[in-house]
Order: sequence, then C-alpha cells, then structure tokens
Amino acid sequence: MSIAGSLPLALSAFVLSFVIAELIRRYGARLGLVQAPNFRSSHIKPTVSGGGLGIAIAGTVLCLVIGYAGPASFQVAVAVSAIGATIGFLDDRFDLSSILRIVCHFGLVSALLLSSGTVDFASGLQAGLVIPVLTFGVLLFAGVWWVNLFNFMDGIDGLASVEAIFILGAAATFVAGSAFGDGHEVQAMAVVIAACVGFILLNWPPARIFMGDAGSNYLAFFILALALITVATGTMRYSVWAILAAAFVSDATVTLLRRALSGEKWLSAHRLHAYQKLARRWNSHRLSTLLYTGINVFWLYPLAYFANAQPTQEWLAAALAYIPLVGFCWLAGAGRPETAAGTV
Repeated sequence: MSIAGSLPLALSAFVLSFVIAELIRRYGARLGLVQAPNFRSSHIKPTVSGGGLGIAIAGTVLCLVIGYAGPASFQVAVAVSAIGATIGFLDDRFDLSSILRIVCHFGLVSALLLSSGTVDFASGLQAGLVIPVLTFGVLLFAGVWWVNLFNFMDGIDGLASVEAIFILGAAATFVAGSAFGDGHEVQAMAVVIAACVGFILLNWPPARIFMGDAGSNYLAFFILALALITVATGTMRYSVWAILAAAFVSDATVTLLRRALSGEKWLSAHRLHAYQKLARRWNSHRLSTLLYTGINVFWLYPLAYFANAQPTQEWLAAALAYIPLVGFCWLAGAGRPETAAGTV
C-alpha cells in the first residue's frame, strides 16, 4: 500500500473517531462516564469522559487494515495499543486499582520491547547478557513512565490530542525522509493523527467531551510502540523521540520530583502540573494548550530536525530542548503545593 493510498484510510479514521466520540458524548450518562468536577480536575461542570475510545477504535481498525500483512512488530504494536486502550476504558468506567493498572503497563511495555527488537539479546550472549538486561530494564521503566505521564498530562481541553498530533506528525516527516522508513509506520501515523483530529473537534476548548484513559493510554502506547520500532530499524533515534516528547516529559517529571522533595504524597491525584497552573492563572485552557503547541512547533521541532540531521550533536540538541523547559516548568510552579486559598 502506497503512502498516497493512506488518504482514504485517514479520512475513514477521522470520521469514525468523530462519530464514536459523539455517540459517547450523547449517551455517556447512560454508560456511567460522566466526570464530575473534583479537587484534582480543571473543569467546573460535569462532562462526559471516555471520548478517546473513538481514537482507539478508529486507530486500531485502520491500522489492522494497514498492517494485516506487515511485520510482526507492527502487529504487536497495534494489539498492545488496543489492549492499553481497553484497560483505560475499564478504568474510566470502573476505577481500576492502581496496582492492577501498573502491572498491566509493565506487561504491555515488555511485550513492545521484546517484539520490536530494540534490545539485542542475541548479541549480548557473549557479554553475559548484562548490557541487554540493563538496557531492557531502563527502557521498561522509561516506557511505563511515559504511559503514565501522558495520562497525567491529559488534564485540560485539547492538550493531549494536540501533543499526539505534533509528535506523530513530526515523526512522520523524519520516517518518510529516511532510507530505512517503512510505509506501514507513516500510514499508521497518518491514521492516528486523523483520528485525533476527528476527536479534537469535540475536545477543543471548551471541551464537550474528555479523552479519558481510553484515549490517553492508546496514544501513549502507540507512540511508544512506533518509537521502539523506528529505533530498532534505524529509522529514528532515541534522542529525536526524546526531544519531540520534551514538553510533556519535562512538565510531568518536574511535577513529580518537586512533590516528592516537598514530602507530598506524590502518587496521589492532584492538579499541580505547570500546564494546569497556567490554565487557572490565565483562566483559559485554550491559552495553555496553545502555549505548549507553540513550544512544540517553534522550539522542539527545529531541535529534533537538527538532531536527526546531525547525529553527532543529537544529545546537545536534547539538552537544549530540556534545560529551558525544566526551568520553565519549575518557575511556573509545577509540583508546588497550592495555598489554602487555592491560588497558584
């Protein structure tokens, strides 16, 4: 299937995602998916959640069409992303235990690592498997952190959808321009981008429906899967993916570390991320989402492009991406406890 042939699939994903999200919006109360405002939320009125299931279903169905005869690693990526979305939807509906969720996340990320070929265990046999095992462990924890932080960053209207569109769209430009690029990867990225666009029509501030864990889990696992596959095939490098994800990684990580250093119960629910504080300070989800979009497009994409074009300078580019963002999140108050009056 040619790259141009993905246009009808992308259009189908757009329509399917929108229709499913709209149906969930209309009948969400009957499904028990209405999310009431609480101390950790950034919205002020009850709103249906779980609309990201439209992204997950559209992405899964159309990626199955793309990859029915594709490599096993791609098929595993589609399956793992779908399973992650299912777990997320069940959590949206029934509030699963955190232990069950994290165990599932470790299992799914392990499946992606083993199927993608990112960690070369065969070559490591001569070295006693020490390096491959360490690499596997580091990537496993990094992958689980990525899945969870993506969920944490889905806290205001439009942000998670826009982030996924940016990361996948930027990655698609690099994969398409690589001699090692695979048509399956670019087509899949186009399909999921289109599904996100279909959903964001209902999620753009002021949102009429929320993404929920079904959507955030699906997107996090899908992005992680494509990252591992492209690294394994030499199409992209870790540094480029790290740069593309820097806005979300910086905010979530600074927030977690600051809460831990302050003696907070850092695993408890909260609304202390930089993007949430800015949305309240400005009284606008739209402005906060647009700010992160601008950071992605005008700061992170040029650095990712440079890292991709100049491999010897890739980690310098990564440092340039993260250092200012970490400082920005810290100054914005990421992780800093709110006052009794609830100010930021």
